[in-house]
Amino acid sequence: MIVRPSERSLKKMFKSVIRFNKYLHVVLIILVLITIGVKYTEPLKDGDLWFQMAYGRYLLENQTLIPDHTIYSWTSAQGDEIYCAWITQILLYFLYQTGGLPLLFVLRYLCLTCFVMLVWIYAKKNKLSQHPITWLVCLLGTLMSPAGLLIKPEMFSYIYMIAAVYLWFYIKSFHNWKCWHFYLFPLLLIVWVNSHGGVIFGVTFLGTIFLGEILNNLLSPQESLSPHIRKHFFFSMFLCGCALFVNPYGWEYPAQLIQNFVIHRQTKIDDFMSVGAYQTIFHPDAKWQHFLEYLIISVSLLINFSWSKIKKLKPDWTILLMNIVFVLLYIRFIRATYFWAIIFTFNSVYLLSCAPDWVQNNKKNIYKYIRVCVVLTFLFLFGRSAIESLCKPLFGFWINYVSPVKEAEFIRENLLGLRLGNDYASGAYLLWALWPDSKVFIDARYFPYKEWFDEYNEFLSGKHPDQFLEKYSCDTWCLTYDFPGLGYFRKSSDWKLAYYGPSACIFIRNNITLPENLDKVADFDDKLKIYQAVRILQWSLSIDDLDTAQNIVSRLKSNYICPRKKELVLKAHIELGLALEKHQQVEEAIAEYQKALKINSRKTELYNKIGNLYVKKAEYNKAIEEFNAALSIDPGFISALQNLAIIYSKNNEFELSLKYLNKMKKLQPENAEIYYNISCIYARQNKVKESVEWIRLAIEKGFDDWNLIRKDPDLDNIRITEYYREVVDIFSE
Repeated sequence: MIVRPSERSLKKMFKSVIRFNKYLHVVLIILVLITIGVKYTEPLKDGDLWFQMAYGRYLLENQTLIPDHTIYSWTSAQGDEIYCAWITQILLYFLYQTGGLPLLFVLRYLCLTCFVMLVWIYAKKNKLSQHPITWLVCLLGTLMSPAGLLIKPEMFSYIYMIAAVYLWFYIKSFHNWKCWHFYLFPLLLIVWVNSHGGVIFGVTFLGTIFLGEILNNLLSPQESLSPHIRKHFFFSMFLCGCALFVNPYGWEYPAQLIQNFVIHRQTKIDDFMSVGAYQTIFHPDAKWQHFLEYLIISVSLLINFSWSKIKKLKPDWTILLMNIVFVLLYIRFIRATYFWAIIFTFNSVYLLSCAPDWVQNNKKNIYKYIRVCVVLTFLFLFGRSAIESLCKPLFGFWINYVSPVKEAEFIRENLLGLRLGNDYASGAYLLWALWPDSKVFIDARYFPYKEWFDEYNEFLSGKHPDQFLEKYSCDTWCLTYDFPGLGYFRKSSDWKLAYYGPSACIFIRNNITLPENLDKVADFDDKLKIYQAVRILQWSLSIDDLDTAQNIVSRLKSNYICPRKKELVLKAHIELGLALEKHQQVEEAIAEYQKALKINSRKTELYNKIGNLYVKKAEYNKAIEEFNAALSIDPGFISALQNLAIIYSKNNEFELSLKYLNKMKKLQPENAEIYYNISCIYARQNKVKESVEWIRLAIEKGFDDWNLIRKDPDLDNIRITEYYREVVDIFSE
């Protein structure tokens, strides 16, 4: 009998589906916010913030808007570069002084929240706030924007670009806006030009819509602004040009921007070729950020939204130009990806509002399929982003790996007055923390050191380090764990390690004396991040500081969600085990290998290592258990077979020894040593005929260690044989 659902059940199910569809957009908005919350749970990714805040402090203390680039370093520094970011530098300094790093992390989330809010407002005005595609494009916009959300002045370029793009598309959608809204563009540009050099991209955006409106007026009048407001638009663009000169440097600043980014653009690019942010999205290091995938999805969506206009060959030139220009910038520079992300998001909502009826009509079947595809794509991007964010090296609210906080404290307390050397990565924090008591060697600003930066790069690559250190003579060096020349300082007779902490090592000249009771190692706590811990572990093992190494490894927790982190913890236990084994600390080494096996119980080589250590302790039964455990996972594991054959041979259990040797022979029939070992087992049993036969086979297979054959006591019982005397002696001569 077939049981049919009751009419009431069907109605209830239908209502549930309707209710879900009604609130689907709420679910998607929540997931967008969760994505933002997880993806941007990040520390300071670089040290730029520190020198930016140092500039803000300088500007306030000296009551000026023009910083002095030369005062922070004792090396030669150029002061002619214009760096106009006084609004953001002062604001970042004020926020940090008020609420520390937490307030700066809050600021980043406020920027993202502003983006989502403006998308929602714009979509609501266009009656698209409940459309799932709106929230798919919003999600894509947030995923493509990490370059614009680093905590430094660049973050303000992100928010200014959002304002400019939002303002333009609002005007495009609602032509009945009051004309004075056009004059928000020059006001925005005045603030932007005094906040960050990214204003050049704001000018580029305004330039594309300016040229696009001219082309619309000539070629696509149906897409052009109405004559009533067009004159206000063009006049506001003129005021935008004037706004660029409203800065402490006057005309010199926009002239420098044009010189750097237009006239000598390639030279500028060449200068930054070693910096990751200036690589293309095809760079291997950018693969994990999925920029290419996001580009394909976003461009595909835009083409679909504007397909009807494409077929008519009457494009909106403002939209066409801005997309072409900023897609090219997106592809060429990772650092510029967020500009296209913002344009794509608002552009998509605008085009969706103009899309054919089949995109929006719930009654058409094709919309149902589109809806399902959109939701599935959304969920995939959301899930992947969440997992990757939780597993990435830089996750959490903290400083970063390379800002030497504890190391700067050590320098302040013990090394002030000495000439300080440091690497590029650590310089910005040292500048912030030690000025004016101490000056740095180099820092993340780069531009003051352009004249001799090539020398520094050669020093990094290991070319003539002695000459470099003689030319730039220092008393102490603070170097992060990524610095390629750490090994040089460790081995040099001119330098000694004074201290090492979470971010860097500090070396001093051998003739400098420090108090004997001074701690040379930082107090590492449970807050140490796994990727940071691995770097410190490798360093501590390189200098045979096993106590620190054990302390670090003991704090590591395996992470079963993130395979990479799990693998790093496993590797840490193995490396520590190898170091302990090297220093004859057998019990401790066994313990580390066993901890590694708890993380991955199928590592056959670990069972083999533990077995070998038990052999050293003459605990043969335990060793046999370990070797058999390895064989239970991999029956063809040669090392374990060989070790069992050796143990049974030592215990005169010849049949068992031969059992494992014969297994080895089947796996490696051309291995002459196996035949030789079988010959030795037979010789020890006084089975002369069999022993001679197997040593003959060993020699035929290529065994030629004649010195061992002459002296090996295992062969004593066959030395009187004719074969041994006549054949072996001949070949061994």
